[in-house]
Amino acid sequence: NRFYVRLTNMVRTMDPTSKIFLAHYAANYKPGGSTEELANLILNIVWMRNSMSKEIVKMCDQGKMPWLRVDKGKLAEESKKAADAVYLALGGKIFFGSVEPMKSRSKFPRRGYGEFASELVAFAKRAHDLAALWKGRADAVGALAKEIRRISGFGGKGFRMKEIILDLAEVTKAECPGVDHQLVDFGVVGPG
Repeated sequence: NRFYVRLTNMVRTMDPTSKIFLAHYAANYKPGGSTEELANLILNIVWMRNSMSKEIVKMCDQGKMPWLRVDKGKLAEESKKAADAVYLALGGKIFFGSVEPMKSRSKFPRRGYGEFASELVAFAKRAHDLAALWKGRADAVGALAKEIRRISGFGGKGFRMKEIILDLAEVTKAECPGVDHQLVDFGVVGPG
């Protein structure tokens, strides 16, 4: 009998997709800004990490990806139109085909986009609260993880929640001291 363990974690700054996403966030997020700026960052991380098709990554790398905004607890009207325009321009090919739930969404892109849009709306409703948790707590990582898992579609094994938190930590590490230390004890257990 053999027991195999496959470790899939990679330093984010070395992962090609993460490099592209982190550059996109850095080009649009203003560090040290308002809670609203942080809420917009969270929404955009959710958008990037929960689609991730090759086409999305390429658009992002070319600087053609719009920056979504939250307006009074809702996805701003121009952001709705921008997200729809990306979906239509790519012929529905916005989902990464190897990881669930994106894999099943890529097979049925119209239904998948409906689910995805619902998740964006749910995050937009909570974005300011999530931003306030991130900026204002000594246990920001754990508190944010708990709140994200309460959002419909994010209560499963925690992989998508982890991706959001790790990107957020990387982008905001200068303005959120102590987060690196909190990440030492943070992880999601599951198949890799």
